[in-house]
Amino acid sequence: MVETVLSVVVGLLVLNLVIAAVVFARLRAAGAWLLVILLASTTGIALAAVLAVLNDAPRMLDAALVLAGTAVVTAAVRSDAERTRGGTPVDAEHGTADG
Repeated sequence: MVETVLSVVVGLLVLNLVIAAVVFARLRAAGAWLLVILLASTTGIALAAVLAVLNDAPRMLDAALVLAGTAVVTAAVRSDAERTRGGTPVDAEHGTADG
């Protein structure tokens, strides 16, 4: 019974990642990058944790911790870059502010 519930949860988490990717690809909102990073990383963390329980593989929890740390560092660095540049996101490809 527990495996069935966890399998359904894995399916829903994968569906959540796919929907988030489609929505982000269609909207391309410049201000939504932080939301996408945090939602995708928390979904990935939950997915890795559930798979760790289902497969009895504690190393997947390490992967979940790496995902969490990467998301936090990315959000902090990008937020600081926006703050120091006057709140304008920087276009990484051209090195200029968006807009």
